[in-house]
Amino acid sequence: MSIVVLWCIVLPFFLCVPLLLGIYTYRDAKSRGMNAILWALAAALAPTFLGFLIYLLVRGSYSNLVCPQCGTAVRESYVVCPQCGAKLRASCANCGSPVEPGWQVCPQCAQPLAREAMDFTPPVKPKDKGLGKILLIVILIPVLFLAVLFLSFAAVGQSGASHTAYYSELEFVMLANQKGLGGLVLDIQDQAKEDGSKIYVLTSTLETADGLTQWNYLIYLPHAAAESISTEQRNGLLGSHFRVQYEDGENQRGEFVMMTIYAEKEPDLVIECRGVVKPCVEVPVDVDLSQFTNIEDSWVIPAEGATEVMIQ
Repeated sequence: MSIVVLWCIVLPFFLCVPLLLGIYTYRDAKSRGMNAILWALAAALAPTFLGFLIYLLVRGSYSNLVCPQCGTAVRESYVVCPQCGAKLRASCANCGSPVEPGWQVCPQCAQPLAREAMDFTPPVKPKDKGLGKILLIVILIPVLFLAVLFLSFAAVGQSGASHTAYYSELEFVMLANQKGLGGLVLDIQDQAKEDGSKIYVLTSTLETADGLTQWNYLIYLPHAAAESISTEQRNGLLGSHFRVQYEDGENQRGEFVMMTIYAEKEPDLVIECRGVVKPCVEVPVDVDLSQFTNIEDSWVIPAEGATEVMIQ
């Protein structure tokens, strides 16, 4: 699995967080009598959760009380619930003005307050369970992403070794002819000449006794300067990543790179020319391409001036 696939998995989570913030803000703002649509857009679209943080600071000035009997949203100034008529505040029986507990006389009509005036059930604040869950998601998603990203590039013991050999075009033609496989060389050269913008790669696979798969890649780099070719391998949680870098020159012939990689999953192959990733066309063949590498002695013979970097 490549880093591109990793982003395809993680990116939807980052897109869901602003959506969750917008939904929560809309519902909470609506229950408080605030401009729900405006605050929802601010929470969802403002970068680095700035809009949502501002909303959390501002919302404290707006009440989110509900009727204790029917759950209808009410305000602190309401004497009774407009939905079910439940008494929410103490009021004067004579003029209906709201009064405070402990008062003996109504300040509006100067009438003595009866005990019945103090018989009421105040509105309540519902528990805000959604905020805790959203904050947990906002914190955990970046942490999980960084953890997966770190582990994906950390070396693991399950990945196998690799072997790489470099050949000039003339050397490889002679070697292929000796093995009776000269037709393979002609095929890959002809395809490269037809479309010089792509890199053509012959591939073959073999299953090994230890449960790993032997992935073989024969890469033709047209007009490549031998001294500029380098390879780098990284074995990580998401599989093997193999990068080939080179620079093209004025030489009419190219270079061949033969790689054999042992891994559980198919390696992610990237080929760059002067820092630009070249599109690859993989052509599966029925021939065991690993015969072009010195696998038994586990060493490689690079072309003169070629360099190799292996990270395992």
